[in-house]
Amino acid sequence: MLRSLTGAVFLIGTTASAHPHSDIDQQLLITLGVDDAALTYVIVPSIGSGPDFVSMIDTDTDGTISPAEADQFANAIAAATTILADDQTVELYDVFAIMPPVENIMSATAPITVKATVEMPFATSGIHSVGVDIAFDAMSHDWFIQPFYRSDLIDLTGTPELMRQNDTSAISITAQTP
Repeated sequence: MLRSLTGAVFLIGTTASAHPHSDIDQQLLITLGVDDAALTYVIVPSIGSGPDFVSMIDTDTDGTISPAEADQFANAIAAATTILADDQTVELYDVFAIMPPVENIMSATAPITVKATVEMPFATSGIHSVGVDIAFDAMSHDWFIQPFYRSDLIDLTGTPELMRQNDTSAISITAQTP
Protein backbone atom coordinates (compact mmCIF):
# COMPACT_ATOMS: atom_id res chain seq x y z
CA MET A 1 0.00 0.00 0.00
CA LEU A 2 2.76 2.46 0.94
CA ARG A 3 4.66 1.74 -2.26
CA SER A 4 1.61 2.51 -4.46
CA LEU A 5 0.86 5.71 -2.52
CA THR A 6 4.46 6.90 -3.02
CA GLY A 7 4.15 6.20 -6.74
CA ALA A 8 0.90 8.15 -6.91
CA VAL A 9 2.45 11.14 -5.18
CA PHE A 10 5.39 11.04 -7.61
CA LEU A 11 3.04 10.93 -10.61
CA ILE A 12 0.95 13.82 -9.29
CA GLY A 13 4.11 15.90 -8.75
CA THR A 14 5.38 15.09 -12.23
CA THR A 15 2.08 15.97 -13.88
CA ALA A 16 1.75 19.23 -11.96
CA SER A 17 5.19 20.46 -12.99
CA ALA A 18 4.35 20.04 -16.68
CA HIS A 19 1.08 22.01 -16.55
CA PRO A 20 1.16 25.35 -18.43
CA HIS A 21 0.39 28.44 -16.34
CA SER A 22 -2.03 31.20 -17.28
CA ASP A 23 0.11 33.79 -15.43
CA ILE A 24 3.85 34.31 -15.23
CA ASP A 25 5.02 32.79 -11.94
CA GLN A 26 8.21 34.32 -10.50
CA GLN A 27 9.58 33.22 -7.15
CA LEU A 28 12.78 33.71 -5.22
CA LEU A 29 13.60 31.03 -2.69
CA ILE A 30 16.30 32.27 -0.33
CA THR A 31 17.85 29.79 2.08
CA LEU A 32 19.69 31.62 4.85
CA GLY A 33 22.57 30.12 6.80
CA VAL A 34 25.03 31.60 9.27
CA ASP A 35 27.71 32.38 6.66
CA ASP A 36 25.84 32.55 3.37
CA ALA A 37 22.50 32.29 1.63
CA ALA A 38 21.55 30.29 -1.44
CA LEU A 39 19.19 32.02 -3.86
CA THR A 40 17.04 30.12 -6.32
CA TYR A 41 14.91 32.12 -8.73
CA VAL A 42 12.17 30.09 -10.40
CA ILE A 43 10.38 31.60 -13.38
CA VAL A 44 7.56 29.78 -15.11
CA PRO A 45 6.33 31.62 -18.20
CA SER A 46 2.60 31.84 -18.82
CA ILE A 47 1.17 29.91 -21.73
CA GLY A 48 1.17 33.09 -23.82
CA SER A 49 4.50 34.57 -22.72
CA GLY A 50 6.79 31.63 -23.51
CA PRO A 51 7.77 32.95 -26.97
CA ASP A 52 8.49 36.39 -25.46
CA PHE A 53 10.78 34.81 -22.86
CA VAL A 54 12.66 32.94 -25.56
CA SER A 55 13.10 36.08 -27.68
CA MET A 56 14.28 38.03 -24.61
CA ILE A 57 16.91 35.39 -23.71
CA ASP A 58 17.88 34.27 -27.23
CA THR A 59 19.58 37.56 -28.11
CA ASP A 60 21.11 36.32 -31.37
CA THR A 61 17.69 34.97 -32.52
CA ASP A 62 19.08 31.62 -33.67
CA GLY A 63 16.31 29.62 -31.93
CA THR A 64 18.55 28.22 -29.20
CA ILE A 65 19.70 29.54 -25.85
CA SER A 66 23.46 29.35 -25.63
CA PRO A 67 25.33 29.16 -22.31
CA ALA A 68 26.44 32.79 -22.84
CA GLU A 69 22.82 33.91 -23.35
CA ALA A 70 21.71 31.98 -20.27
CA ASP A 71 24.51 33.63 -18.26
CA GLN A 72 23.52 37.06 -19.53
CA PHE A 73 19.92 36.44 -18.42
CA ALA A 74 21.03 35.14 -15.01
CA ASN A 75 23.30 38.15 -14.50
CA ALA A 76 20.47 40.55 -15.41
CA ILE A 77 18.30 39.02 -12.69
CA ALA A 78 21.17 39.13 -10.18
CA ALA A 79 21.88 42.78 -11.05
CA ALA A 80 18.22 43.63 -10.39
CA THR A 81 18.34 42.00 -6.94
CA THR A 82 19.37 44.10 -3.96
CA ILE A 83 20.35 42.34 -0.77
CA LEU A 84 21.23 44.41 2.27
CA ALA A 85 22.94 42.61 5.13
CA ASP A 86 23.14 44.87 8.16
CA ASP A 87 22.40 47.85 5.90
CA GLN A 88 25.32 47.05 3.57
CA THR A 89 24.75 45.95 -0.02
CA VAL A 90 26.18 42.48 -0.56
CA GLU A 91 27.11 41.08 -3.96
CA LEU A 92 25.72 37.89 -5.43
CA TYR A 93 28.28 35.40 -6.71
CA ASP A 94 28.29 32.00 -8.41
CA VAL A 95 25.35 33.19 -10.54
CA PHE A 96 24.16 30.75 -13.21
CA ALA A 97 21.01 29.72 -15.07
CA ILE A 98 19.47 26.33 -15.70
CA MET A 99 17.50 26.54 -18.92
CA PRO A 100 14.98 23.96 -20.03
CA PRO A 101 14.72 23.19 -23.74
CA VAL A 102 13.39 26.13 -25.79
CA GLU A 103 10.23 24.21 -26.68
CA ASN A 104 9.42 23.84 -22.97
CA ILE A 105 9.88 27.58 -22.39
CA MET A 106 7.71 28.30 -25.44
CA SER A 107 4.93 26.01 -24.18
CA ALA A 108 5.30 27.13 -20.52
CA THR A 109 5.85 23.57 -19.34
CA ALA A 110 9.17 23.92 -17.51
CA PRO A 111 10.72 26.51 -15.21
CA ILE A 112 13.71 28.72 -15.90
CA THR A 113 15.96 28.56 -12.85
CA VAL A 114 18.67 30.99 -11.78
CA LYS A 115 20.92 30.25 -8.81
CA ALA A 116 23.26 32.50 -6.84
CA THR A 117 24.99 32.76 -3.47
CA VAL A 118 25.52 35.70 -1.14
CA GLU A 119 27.49 36.10 2.09
CA MET A 120 25.53 36.62 5.33
CA PRO A 121 26.55 38.45 8.53
CA PHE A 122 25.17 36.06 11.14
CA ALA A 123 28.57 34.69 12.18
CA THR A 124 29.19 37.83 14.28
CA SER A 125 27.23 38.55 17.46
CA GLY A 126 24.45 41.14 17.59
CA ILE A 127 21.16 41.97 15.94
CA HIS A 128 21.27 41.38 12.20
CA SER A 129 18.96 42.39 9.40
CA VAL A 130 18.68 41.14 5.86
CA GLY A 131 16.60 42.90 3.23
CA VAL A 132 15.84 41.42 -0.18
CA ASP A 133 14.32 43.35 -3.09
CA ILE A 134 13.90 42.28 -6.72
CA ALA A 135 13.40 44.89 -9.44
CA PHE A 136 13.66 42.53 -12.44
CA ASP A 137 10.42 43.22 -14.28
CA ALA A 138 11.20 42.50 -17.92
CA MET A 139 8.14 40.22 -18.16
CA SER A 140 6.27 40.77 -14.87
CA HIS A 141 6.59 42.97 -11.78
CA ASP A 142 5.27 40.25 -9.50
CA TRP A 143 7.73 38.21 -7.46
CA PHE A 144 7.09 36.10 -4.40
CA ILE A 145 10.07 35.83 -2.07
CA GLN A 146 10.10 32.82 0.25
CA PRO A 147 12.81 32.54 2.89
CA PHE A 148 13.99 29.26 4.36
CA TYR A 149 16.41 28.89 7.27
CA ARG A 150 19.20 26.35 7.55
CA SER A 151 19.53 24.52 10.83
CA ASP A 152 22.85 26.25 11.61
CA LEU A 153 21.05 29.62 11.61
CA ILE A 154 18.07 28.41 13.65
CA ASP A 155 20.41 26.73 16.16
CA LEU A 156 22.26 30.02 16.58
CA THR A 157 19.42 32.58 16.46
CA GLY A 158 16.11 30.78 16.74
CA THR A 159 13.65 31.41 13.91
CA PRO A 160 14.33 34.85 12.42
CA GLU A 161 11.52 37.42 12.21
CA LEU A 162 10.12 37.91 8.71
CA MET A 163 8.40 41.09 7.49
CA ARG A 164 6.80 41.08 4.05
CA GLN A 165 6.34 44.28 2.07
CA ASN A 166 2.96 44.92 0.47
CA ASP A 167 4.17 44.29 -3.07
CA THR A 168 5.75 40.88 -2.18
CA SER A 169 8.89 41.66 -4.19
CA ALA A 170 10.68 42.73 -0.99
CA ILE A 171 11.16 41.21 2.47
CA SER A 172 13.07 42.03 5.65
CA ILE A 173 14.47 39.43 8.03
CA THR A 174 15.81 40.15 11.52
CA ALA A 175 17.67 37.80 13.87
CA GLN A 176 19.88 38.14 16.92
CA THR A 177 23.03 36.10 17.43
CA PRO A 178 24.60 35.62 20.87
